[in-house]
Amino acid sequence: MATTRIISMHVSHGKTIADCLTDRIDYSKNPEKTQGGELISAYECDPKTADAEFLYSKRQYQTVTGREQRHDVIAYQVRQSFKPGEITPEDANRVGAEGSHLFSFKGMAAGDGTIALSYERSWEQTDDDKKIVLQVKTGQNGAIESVSVG
Repeated sequence: MATTRIISMHVSHGKTIADCLTDRIDYSKNPEKTQGGELISAYECDPKTADAEFLYSKRQYQTVTGREQRHDVIAYQVRQSFKPGEITPEDANRVGAEGSHLFSFKGMAAGDGTIALSYERSWEQTDDDKKIVLQVKTGQNGAIESVSVG
């Protein structure tokens, strides 16, 4: 059985946020544990520049909102663990990546409806290519009968 942990990353005493992010990300990209980096995937960032992208996002947020971080959590890491032989490394990586894009919906009653999805950050301008609108028809007991894009 798989175990998934969401691990908060903290600022280490005497280090900068940049140093801590780089250290943690470098540790998670250990070539011995990732088949030379082949089993590294990331969501909405490039693993090669993730530390710089995190810092940039933090600065953008601070500039736009005027708010500053009040706790020492600087990022979160999702870590999956499997028993030896339970799953191939490639399948384990795929399981984690697929889970980041899975949505489930159930209607409340029979009828037609709209689901609008948008990827956005409150401090950024949202592009239309990051939005999708679904037309949904539900039957008895809220079961979804059909979905169309548009």
